[in-house]
Amino acid sequence: MLGKLVMYGAVGLLAVSLVGGTVYILARPETEKTAQTEHVAGASGGGSQGQGAGNRSGEASSGSAEPRSGRSGESAGIGMDSNKGKGSAEVGSGMDAAPLAVEEVPGVVSLLEEEKLARDVYLALYREWGYEAFGNISESEQSHMDALIGVLDRAGVADPTAGYGAGEFATAAVQDLYAAFVEQGGESLSAALQAGAAIEEMDILDIERLQDQVEAPGLLRVLENLRQGSIRHLQAYSKAYEQESGIAYTPQYLSREAFDLLMSGPGRGNGGGPGGGGKGKGGFPG
Repeated sequence: MLGKLVMYGAVGLLAVSLVGGTVYILARPETEKTAQTEHVAGASGGGSQGQGAGNRSGEASSGSAEPRSGRSGESAGIGMDSNKGKGSAEVGSGMDAAPLAVEEVPGVVSLLEEEKLARDVYLALYREWGYEAFGNISESEQSHMDALIGVLDRAGVADPTAGYGAGEFATAAVQDLYAAFVEQGGESLSAALQAGAAIEEMDILDIERLQDQVEAPGLLRVLENLRQGSIRHLQAYSKAYEQESGIAYTPQYLSREAFDLLMSGPGRGNGGGPGGGGKGKGGFPG
């Protein structure tokens, strides 16, 4: 298995994620350079499964903590998705065609957990900083989750995230990533925005990987809608990071060419790490 070693400077802890044949190692290097990437030989075997932290007693309320400040994403000139919530025009069900094939279900389940990760991290960062962009985009991630839950329901598959509260995950590697991104985001607002951008880059790559693996027309429409939403989120976070830090945003998982294309329009990603060529693996188990 070919893996990828990612030195991600702002995280501050070691988190190993086995992702569709890719090993992601997040750690703090000696310097503050972000996302230095090299290919290494990965270990064999799949990602381990584990229970999320805490009691599986339902989703925690997003309003359980007061924001620390009133910083607003809109004040930084960030355009958020205008359609929020279940059944929004941004995502839609798209499932008017045949339901999923059995072999397509695992990829959808994995992507659903990834969308939950994004939602839960953004809720935690909103509580930390009171920055409106995190609250707005977390609502959009909920609509992404709702769309995928609808896809699974049509296939007769129960919601696999049911019973897991905010910040709780069925997959141990995703649990580790949640802790890493929340810790990173607590360092500063610019670090939090950088974490949000990293999640969206990984999300785009994983959606594209799934698009290449499935055939159901309805599912492909849902995935493309999710991908367009993630592109908008990446555009928002990277712009906000530049405004907050005064530093040009450097893509962390997408190639520079792919990132520049997505910033200028809804082009197809071309991953493989910063400056890499070819489509890269995504960032989450699946």
